[in-house]
Amino acid sequence: MNKNNLSESDYISFLEKSNHNLIKQIENNKNYFNEYYNFHKKINYEKNFDIKYLLIALSGEIGEVANEFKKIERDDNNIISDSRKNNIILELGDVMWYYICICNKLNIPIEHILNKHIQKLKSYDDVQNLC
Repeated sequence: MNKNNLSESDYISFLEKSNHNLIKQIENNKNYFNEYYNFHKKINYEKNFDIKYLLIALSGEIGEVANEFKKIERDDNNIISDSRKNNIILELGDVMWYYICICNKLNIPIEHILNKHIQKLKSYDDVQNLC
């Protein structure tokens, strides 16, 4: 979605719907996130690394996601192929891995983060009308 192709009111509407969809998606997937968090906690990968390393690793993985989008623009004529989408999914999985490592390292349950984020989103004026 390119903001330049939309009127300001259409763009605001798009953002409002996106925030509403994000809230619903988070609410519907809390249990799945908790299962992943608990699975991850059993592996305890982060025990061998300090928080600085985990943050650098997370940043690197986010860069790899961005790199896939760069390739879409540079090489794929702005068309997301199935292959490129699969690469993005794999890289987002790596982002999630290090995100959960940081949560575990700080002993913060994913459900707590999701609940706080829902509260934050619902506090926005443009989202309150949608919930």
